[in-house]
Amino acid sequence: MMVRPTEAPLDREQGQSALQTVSAWASEHRLMLGQMKVEEKSNEITAIPALLELLDLSGCIITIDAMGTQTEIAGKIIEARADYVLTLKGNHPTLYAQVTNWFESAQAQGFAGIDYSYDERVEAGHHRLETRPRLVRPPRGDGRPLPTRPMGWSANYS
Repeated sequence: MMVRPTEAPLDREQGQSALQTVSAWASEHRLMLGQMKVEEKSNEITAIPALLELLDLSGCIITIDAMGTQTEIAGKIIEARADYVLTLKGNHPTLYAQVTNWFESAQAQGFAGIDYSYDERVEAGHHRLETRPRLVRPPRGDGRPLPTRPMGWSANYS
């Protein structure tokens, strides 16, 4: 299941700003599971937990973009007995640096002794071509230590 922000069109003639929502989407079934309005003067960080509360997440894998990579959101997903894949960018500099260092070290050693899978997709859109590599490893499966958990992150990550 994906949780992602969406935006309804702006109505300039009526002086209305765009309606911002977060949506839960069952990718495999191409089905919208729920939607929550993002309150004015707010962002999806506050709307995502409210949306998650409405859904039975047990056994699901939840994916969320970088803005939704928050300790509270990860905690809610775990409480609901679900798993998550959260996008990690510079919005969490300590964790980002630790994970980057871990991958650089593993790559320098040719990922020796590390169980992983690799996928690469080339996507075209908005007048650009992007290559998106994905390297995934099972959680704690190979005995190689993960980065130290940064302060505030009580949830497991791998």
